[in-house]
Formats: sequence, structure tokens, C-alpha cells
Amino acid sequence: MATSSAPATPPPSYTPDYPIRTERLDLRPVTLDDFEAIHAYRHRPEVSRYLYSEPFDEAASRDFVASRSTRTTLRESGDGLQLAVVVRDSGTLIGDVTFVWKSSTHPARAASATSSTPTTPATATPPRRAGHC
Repeated sequence: MATSSAPATPPPSYTPDYPIRTERLDLRPVTLDDFEAIHAYRHRPEVSRYLYSEPFDEAASRDFVASRSTRTTLRESGDGLQLAVVVRDSGTLIGDVTFVWKSSTHPARAASATSSTPTTPATATPPRRAGHC
């Protein structure tokens, strides 16, 4: 019976070529300048009810932004990327998304939160608690 073993050398780190672009959106690393926009939706109960945390007060939002601004490269299992979701045409930050590298044999998981606009109520995509994206 064959057994699997860990690779002799760890896989190289991976840093996406930022921004990651779709037709309408840019995904880029969170920066300290994103505090105000992120706090605007992360403090709202109607957004946080879909996330793993309670609504953020100002201090929690500052801690969130500071800690997530360094999450730009995947180096090992458990690492995550925290990316700001920005409407390319306006430059408006409308949310954030987290990608977590679970292991080299399992795909990443993702969760996102988005802000509200004058015509759209605040929403959040529930994080996947089981399964993969």
C-alpha cells in the first residue's frame, strides 16, 4: 500500500499580480487608507450577521485593517489573502474578500463582505463554513 509523504521542499510562496481584475472590479491588497470605507460596512449589524464576527467598533475596524494589510502573499497552509474589492470605474471600495489556502491538496475558501450604495442595501456573502469555492 502506497503512502503519501510531505514534499522534500516546501512549495514557493505565491503573490498574485495585483490588482486582480474582472470586467468591473479590481481586487487589491487592503491598505491602511481603507479604514474609513471598511469601517462604514463592517460596523453594520446587517452585514456582520453573515460574517464570523460581531459588528466592529472603530478600534476593531482599525485592528482589522492593520492586520489584513499585511496579508498579500500565500506562503504556507493556513495563510490568507485579504483583498479590497474596488469598482474600477469609480475607485470606490465596496467590500473585502478573504482567500485562505487550506492545504496543497484542498482548494482555497473565500468569504466576502460588501458595503451599501444608495440603491442597494448592505449585503454580505455568507462565508462557506464547509466545502470549497
